[in-house]
Amino acid sequence: MDLDDLFSRLKERWSEISGSARARRLIKIVRTVTLLAILALLAYELTDVGWDEVLNNPPTAPLFYLFFILLYFLLPITEVIIYRLVFHFDIIHSFPTFIRKRVLNRDVLGYSGEVYFFSWARQNLKVRRSHLMETIRDNNIISVAASTLVALILLVIFMLLGELSITEIFGDQIGLYLLTVAFILAILIPVGIRFRRYIFSMPIRTAVLIFAIQILRLVIGQSLQIGMWMAVIPEVSLSVWFSFAAISIILTRIPFLPNHSLIFAGVGIALSTKMSVPEASWASMLLVVVAMEKILNLGLFGLISARDTAGITRATTDGGSIREETPLIKIDADSESLPDDG
Repeated sequence: MDLDDLFSRLKERWSEISGSARARRLIKIVRTVTLLAILALLAYELTDVGWDEVLNNPPTAPLFYLFFILLYFLLPITEVIIYRLVFHFDIIHSFPTFIRKRVLNRDVLGYSGEVYFFSWARQNLKVRRSHLMETIRDNNIISVAASTLVALILLVIFMLLGELSITEIFGDQIGLYLLTVAFILAILIPVGIRFRRYIFSMPIRTAVLIFAIQILRLVIGQSLQIGMWMAVIPEVSLSVWFSFAAISIILTRIPFLPNHSLIFAGVGIALSTKMSVPEASWASMLLVVVAMEKILNLGLFGLISARDTAGITRATTDGGSIREETPLIKIDADSESLPDDG
């Protein structure tokens, strides 16, 4: 049985269950409760911010706030471009979906945004479920590969500049760590090559283009982030900022990790003394970033949810689905062959 057969059976069963008026009311209640729970969580997370420090010592450099806004919207803009390469959808009307996706991934639970995007795409895009799942999976694999590469480059630059040695990072167990990594790679690389078509189905040309876009996003994003830090604390060397940039990338790739910005703030403050960064200014800046991100997350998620609930920007209406446009890369999803589950 392939994925399409499985989804067809599940869809038929779901249609039987959800066809009654009672089931429709229950689904509406569950959706409303879920939405309110997410908004409550985002609001509650604001209580974790050190507001005294934020209000008493906010950064005064205008560039800090400009770079923050650009950095906040960089990811949804990039994902619109990436998915627009493959799928048909209206860029402007779909952009709030990618903002919601960012909020869910960053502040609710890692990869919860992918689940939300899959649900949205199934309702609004004319594409097979299996092809949609494979595209989301492949984009995440490419994103992890790009993030790992950029983080390693930053760490190498950081160590070559002499700010921190490998032994300071890993301690006396460096040999054991290297052997473990080599052993894992020796297993994963042949397995990945052997079963490539089962774990990665995107055409090579599309994958290379998306990989280049992801690398560009990371370079721009880390440049903006380092620019924020330098605007507030210009006396710290660039190599130190490279190290913190690498740490921030690594944290974003840890699966199912909530509150990435708050966790990075905690790690960054803990490492400030070792990195010779003024702790008071650094802590204040990180907490301001956390506060601004959470306020934006709550505000934008609430506004988008309210508009969707009111039906102002629904992707689907009584007249049909969202307006389609031709993807930048033509992929015939219906003609793609899928491996058998058996």
